[in-house]
Amino acid sequence: MKLHHLRALVAVADEGSMRGAARSLDLTVASIGASIRQFEAETELCLIQRTSRGAMLTEAARTLLPHARIVIAQLKHAQEDVDAMRGTASGWLSFGVTPWVAQAFLPQAIVRFQAKYPDIHFQIFEGHPAIVNPRLRDGTISFIIGRRAPNIAGSEISFRPVCLCGYGIVARLGHPGADGRSLADLCDFDFLLCTDPDVQGQLPIFVRNNLPMPKAIHYVHSISVVVYMLQRSNMLSIFPWPLIEIEAKHKNLCAISVREQIDEQEIGIVTRAGHPLGVAASFFIDCLVDAIHETVEKGSSETRRLMQAVDLLL
Repeated sequence: MKLHHLRALVAVADEGSMRGAARSLDLTVASIGASIRQFEAETELCLIQRTSRGAMLTEAARTLLPHARIVIAQLKHAQEDVDAMRGTASGWLSFGVTPWVAQAFLPQAIVRFQAKYPDIHFQIFEGHPAIVNPRLRDGTISFIIGRRAPNIAGSEISFRPVCLCGYGIVARLGHPGADGRSLADLCDFDFLLCTDPDVQGQLPIFVRNNLPMPKAIHYVHSISVVVYMLQRSNMLSIFPWPLIEIEAKHKNLCAISVREQIDEQEIGIVTRAGHPLGVAASFFIDCLVDAIHETVEKGSSETRRLMQAVDLLL
């Protein structure tokens, strides 16, 4: 099993055809086909089925694909570490980040990082589990700054706590349920959640308090879409308090104070267990931690107020 076999398999999976794979790797269609045939001969498995719609992966290929992605990503990270140690670091640093952390600390962390690594570019994903968890698993991103994912086995990840934050219910200004003081007052409204349907997020609070579930629950993979819909409807959502501090003032939103306690959650650095961070990624985490401490000590009144909504665990 050779590296060019793995690259050919990943390229065919991503592009959906031999021609697309060849174009993405700057190779000929014949060389991609040869790599796939060699791979099939070596494994004694059929990996690609040619159809009129392109190239389809067999079940065997789909089983091998995550391993191929991890191997390719690890080799890429190793080369990046070599370049960093030589002082010639370039390329990309990819990670996911929860929105309020991005808004509060990311600019300062990036400025610090670029002072040392000016030739490294960023690929940043909003820290929605459906977006970032698969990328963390296959090594496409180096780490996540966000919640510990409840649907990933503990043996798969390492988690370094950064802070603990509470959550609140959010609505537009003038919402008909804004004066509600209990979850029971809000059951007739639709909820928008920035989580996955298979991860119930904060809604067990209704179960724990022996209340019916809300009228309807919708799942959205973008906080900006949630904010837009909240502003223009009677839907509700559940935000971490730092995000409420950030968004409410500028986006015509308000928090609804209910007597029931919504669980706090830890925010931290999520990495793959057994896969140490590279030199550049580790340095970026250091820059982020420094930015958080600087915000606590010297930040604006707005950012200091934001930090009052969290408990630092660093």
